[in-house]
Amino acid sequence: MENKKKKPRFPLKLKAIVLLAALSVAITAVGAAMSYFVVSRMNTESFKNEALDVANTAALSINGDELKVVKDSTLDILHSIPEEEVVLSDAWGSPEFEAQLEKFSPVTRLPEYSNVLSQIKKIQHMGISALSSVYFIALDAENSISYAVYLADAADEDACLPGVIDHEEDANWEAIDDPAAGISPYITHTDTYGWLVTAGAPVYDSKGDFAGFLYIDLSMDDIKARENSFMMMLIIALAVIAIVICFIFVRLTGIAVVDPVNSISKAALSYVKDNKSGVVFESMKINQNDEIGDLYSAVHQMERDLNEHMANVLIMTAEKERLETELNVATKIQADMLPTAFPKNEGYSLFASMTPAKEVGGDFYDFFKIDDDRIGLVIADVSGKGVPAALFMVITKTMLQFRAQSGGTPADVLEDVNKKLCANNESSLFVTVWLGILSISTGKLIMANAGHEYPAIKGAEGDFRLHGSDHCPPLALDPDIIFMNEELTLAPGDCLFLYTDGVTEAKDSNGQRFKEKRLISTLNKNSDASPEELITTVKKELESFSNGTEQFDDITMLSVRL
Repeated sequence: MENKKKKPRFPLKLKAIVLLAALSVAITAVGAAMSYFVVSRMNTESFKNEALDVANTAALSINGDELKVVKDSTLDILHSIPEEEVVLSDAWGSPEFEAQLEKFSPVTRLPEYSNVLSQIKKIQHMGISALSSVYFIALDAENSISYAVYLADAADEDACLPGVIDHEEDANWEAIDDPAAGISPYITHTDTYGWLVTAGAPVYDSKGDFAGFLYIDLSMDDIKARENSFMMMLIIALAVIAIVICFIFVRLTGIAVVDPVNSISKAALSYVKDNKSGVVFESMKINQNDEIGDLYSAVHQMERDLNEHMANVLIMTAEKERLETELNVATKIQADMLPTAFPKNEGYSLFASMTPAKEVGGDFYDFFKIDDDRIGLVIADVSGKGVPAALFMVITKTMLQFRAQSGGTPADVLEDVNKKLCANNESSLFVTVWLGILSISTGKLIMANAGHEYPAIKGAEGDFRLHGSDHCPPLALDPDIIFMNEELTLAPGDCLFLYTDGVTEAKDSNGQRFKEKRLISTLNKNSDASPEELITTVKKELESFSNGTEQFDDITMLSVRL
């Protein structure tokens, strides 16, 4: 047999720990992500507002008249360059880019340029927290593409000179038509400058005309670092809290669920393995008013029921052993009551057998001398099985033999015995009987049939045939039944075969019956055999036919040959 691989065993407490750990990780991850999102959003909005406030405040300190001169001069040069020749800042450092910057060099020689550059440098070096850069930009929409054109940059290194051009952010296009709308703060990230929030404020000249935008960049690197640090601390804090909650929950679950279930499980295994009747669950005393308590109560009740059942089984086993002993005795008594000393060399041969379906049966056969020339032949089948049928069989057999030996025909015998059986038959049992009286010297057979199977007779024709006659009812049903005799004569070599319905009603594995036709066929195949050989052959045929199917009725046969 192939050995199945044993599945690994995972204790209930381990499953609870794994489940809670997974749940804690999920809660920690979700909680940390949500918290980080909220904090990051708050910081971002706060920083945007701060950048816009700084830009608006710084714009108030700029000389708008001077900035307007720089802006107009820069845009005049830009408008003189064909659109297809404009070089953007993406080409920084290229010959084309440097050539374009050279075209804007006259702006850098304007005194107004030096003044506005000085003004934003003062702002750049005022020590404003997180201030990264300050610069002027003009938005130009006269060409078919909107540009952001640098006017002046306060950066000490890599400053954007007049004429550095970028595409303007889509979100700020409205500022081209309405400078008062300002530049909405936006956030960018690059490897060079890191995280920046950019905001712009309009600058006006003394006449109220728009002069340009003052842009400021605030570095968000510190705040992003604080956010990351906050995220780590939050994850650690949530993990610690989750671990503590997990530990407490596992402990409480262990006390309230796992430990009681383990106790019940160990007790059940101990009960099954060691059979500690009556002491395992009784001593546990689990008093929880929940499903665990219900489980304990059910298992405890099962223990009591099993103990009671086992006690009953012991009693029943002892009773069964006593009954088996008594049945063995009854079987021996029944077997001893059936004649087994078959006659030899007396002018005829005779053989009979009875195989009960249970330890004791209701079928019986009998043969006995009535006088020196006549013998009585009996085969009978009591309704029911077991001890009651066997007792009824003993009574019937004794009455039939005693009455037949007292004289009279088979019909007279059956009538007298029937009256006596009906008188005290509270169990309503009945018995079918075939009774015959055979004269050995003449072969004359007088017989009467009380509801029994037709006998099979081999006569002058040479084959066995069923000898049918009118059936009378079985014995013990009605005390007023009148039975009828029938006579025939057997010649030397003729054979009489008697049987009970256990032969013809035997079944195979498909539920098919043996039936009379198969019986007659078997007898005719062995028509010259002795009575013993004939009965032995029929037994073997029945065994082959049933093919191991359990016998459900007694099988009894008797055969006589002159």
